[in-house]
Amino acid sequence: LPLSVRKVGTIAATGTGLLINDVALHHFADPDWVTREQIVAFAGQPLVCHGEVLGVVTIFRRAPISLDEFRWLRALAD
Repeated sequence: LPLSVRKVGTIAATGTGLLINDVALHHFADPDWVTREQIVAFAGQPLVCHGEVLGVVTIFRRAPISLDEFRWLRALAD
């Protein structure tokens, strides 16, 4: 995705992680897939190397994502 487009592009452009534990309140590119798969939560962290964002690690999940899990995703992305 281009920078600043959708949630993943915004994470890449800003270099800031995003945690959403109620996806029903947010727009996603394929809402039918989100509903069909019973997705509840989304988390994304920028992949950073030497201060440069190389990509984004994302998780879609059928249960809420805790702050500790979100921090682990940050550690993985680093």
